Amino acid sequence: VVLSIGNFDGVHRGHQAILQAGRQRARASGAELVAMTFDPHPLAVLTPERMPSILTPLSEKLAQLDRAGADVTVIADSSVGLLQVSAADFIENVIVQRFRPLTVVEGPSFGFGRHREGDVETLQRAGARHGFEVQVVEPVRIALGGHPDAVISSSLVRQLLAAGPVDQAAICLGRPYALLGSVIHGAGRGAGMGFPT
Repeated sequence: VVLSIGNFDGVHRGHQAILQAGRQRARASGAELVAMTFDPHPLAVLTPERMPSILTPLSEKLAQLDRAGADVTVIADSSVGLLQVSAADFIENVIVQRFRPLTVVEGPSFGFGRHREGDVETLQRAGARHGFEVQVVEPVRIALGGHPDAVISSSLVRQLLAAGPVDQAAICLGRPYALLGSVIHGAGRGAGMGFPT
């Protein structure tokens, strides 16, 4: 397989670029592209007070990962045990033993293992030992507002949604942001003003 690991919250254009690169590598190798994500978000387990708002619920994340080219998505249970494993043990017990990847595709800021002690250089050294390649995909940058070189990230999308420019958040996502939920009958005030919900 070709493997990409991450939270993928929002499955924004940066994530899409990583998955597109992984998809190209998988096609060239006759392999499947596997996206490994976590549920719940690791911060919800480790430091709930620092937990950001989630952009996409799991069902929507899975649909967006599929649209972005993942053949298979593996959902890892964000247990304390998994999140506290060392980077070396994560490579050995998860990446190598469970997936045996041809290539691991990540962004340059990818971190993993206890306290995010592992990074892409850690992966590259492990790849040389275990026989897998590591492809690093550069971040997607856009001109946004007064910032000529903004890096698309889940944090940026959250900031834009909180501040109000949803059109700029849509540029980062590559699609309009959507809220999911059930529509129920209310008091009809919107319809009375000419704006039915």
